Amino acid sequence: MTGFLSDVMDAMFPARKRERKVRARANRLESFLRAIPFEYCGWNKTGLQAMSSGFCTLFDASSIRTIEDLYEILEAEDAQALKKSYESLVLHGQDFNMTVYASHTKKTLKLSGKRGALSDTPEVFNVIWAFDITSYTQKISETIQSLNDLQDKEEELKTALNTLPMPVWIRGDDLDIKWVNAAYMKAVDEKSLSKIIEQQKELPVTSSERLESRGIKVLAQRAVAQARPQIETGFMVMDGKRTRVDVQELPTKEKYTVGCAIDVSRIEELESDMRRFQDSNFEVLEQLRTAIAVFDKETSLAFYNASFEELWGLDGKWLNKKPKISEFLDKLRENRKLPEQANFKQFKQDWINRFTDLIDPHEEMLVLPDGAMLRMVMVPQPSGGLLTTFEDVTSRYELETSYNTLVAVQQETLDNLIEGLAVIGEDGRLKLHNPAFAKLWNISSDHLKEGTHINDVFSNVKPLFSEKDWETQKSALTQMCFSREAKSGRMDLKDGVIYAYRTVALPDGNVLVSFTDITNSVRVEQAFK
Repeated sequence: MTGFLSDVMDAMFPARKRERKVRARANRLESFLRAIPFEYCGWNKTGLQAMSSGFCTLFDASSIRTIEDLYEILEAEDAQALKKSYESLVLHGQDFNMTVYASHTKKTLKLSGKRGALSDTPEVFNVIWAFDITSYTQKISETIQSLNDLQDKEEELKTALNTLPMPVWIRGDDLDIKWVNAAYMKAVDEKSLSKIIEQQKELPVTSSERLESRGIKVLAQRAVAQARPQIETGFMVMDGKRTRVDVQELPTKEKYTVGCAIDVSRIEELESDMRRFQDSNFEVLEQLRTAIAVFDKETSLAFYNASFEELWGLDGKWLNKKPKISEFLDKLRENRKLPEQANFKQFKQDWINRFTDLIDPHEEMLVLPDGAMLRMVMVPQPSGGLLTTFEDVTSRYELETSYNTLVAVQQETLDNLIEGLAVIGEDGRLKLHNPAFAKLWNISSDHLKEGTHINDVFSNVKPLFSEKDWETQKSALTQMCFSREAKSGRMDLKDGVIYAYRTVALPDGNVLVSFTDITNSVRVEQAFK
């Protein structure tokens, strides 16, 4: 029913129908404009304004009725630029785009001026579209700052690389040269970086078959393919001299490479000096009677002298083949020249481990199956490897054993004599004594330690002499210990005890003093008289 009445009214009043259509079109247009993510404000020729609801909010303004209101809100410079652009839009229909800063809201806004008109109507609107680009400008500023920081770091790195005395270059992911340092430019005799990059000038490295035939770029290709640094040695002219260099290409995760040419001529000189020094040392070692062998860090025999060959009874031709330490031990075991081992495999591994574990010299005695005794010393070498010496100490050991046996027999003999014996050194200090000496003089072992001065020793015997005779007897005891002439006599102690004494000067400068209790003998002799 309501629809029918509306149709009747439209038929009676045609203007009503047109108005409703216009209103519906306006509503559709308003809905569309509200969906646009921009704010807008515009005026026609009569000053009629059309403005979105959020336009004033962008500028933190309560209202904007005229273009002049917008000028007053902006900074003077932005207002002047907008005025000039808007006037061109009004007068000539010239579009504009500009960026302004709204200080009240601290927002950066992009303003676009457009003229809106239809071909079938004289109505014209000059519209300013406004879009908040604050977040975009901040990101752009941060990006620009990051790029500037990155560029500064790149320049710092290039400055540092330019100070290096060695040529350095950087290749891109296509392995073409992208940058070189000052030393590289000097090496290729070119002052222009752009020309080097344009002509792809490689370093003039010679005397390396691979580098000469295929160029340094092949190193970069191999470095990227294998994902590890590649090195080739060659020669190039640096500062007017032919110089040995190690050319290196180092790959990166980004598939480009960094290259350098390191002068190793000094290392070559040092290696040559080291070889000469080593040769001279080997000449000296060759003359020694001690058996000497040097094994390198790969455990191969690097040197042996004639005494080594003679000691082990090995063929020189076999030794010249530079056998490994394991092969050397196998040969000695085959010839029964090693101590018997319950676990030879572990014994051999222990020797091999010394090439890496040994820090200080190691000494060991080897008792061979034939009874021979060898003193072995292993010394780790600074450049790796071991220097080993073998000394036959069988005779020395037998001599030491005989000597120790003789000393033991002599000591046992002295300990069982009834005579009190003491040996005094040239400095007047006690060297040794037997138990009878301590018993005769009634001196405790604490006062008879080796090195005790004879004055301190005899100060303990004062109670055995009468007071009036002590000084005389003390002087006699002291003098006999320093006399180089043989002396003998008797000493009368209190309580009728009588000691016979005798001194003998020994070949080593010491003095042997003996004391014997002859009290009973004297008494018997006197009784018979």
